[in-house]
Amino acid sequence: MTQDEIIEMAEQVGFEILYGWPDSFYAFAKLVAEKKVEGMVVMTPDELKSVWDKAQAEEREACAKVCEDISITGILLDAISCNHTKNFCAHTIRARNNK
Repeated sequence: MTQDEIIEMAEQVGFEILYGWPDSFYAFAKLVAEKKVEGMVVMTPDELKSVWDKAQAEEREACAKVCEDISITGILLDAISCNHTKNFCAHTIRARNNK
């Protein structure tokens, strides 16, 4: 990644400098361009979206399993209503993966 690419990305996400970029920003962009930070993973936007989508799907599945496993029987809910509610919640959470 070059210094110019870093500056361009900053502008794309809305960094606004009224009187030009300060020297310190150019120095920072140059350092980033010259040095790969240890442990840093560089991904394309598509790769990042894929990782994000997978993490969301895994979190939703974990939440759906909590719904299925929870015990919510009580005075106002019979066993059938309780199971229906748990299944409905789990199904609704999982359906968000298909949006």
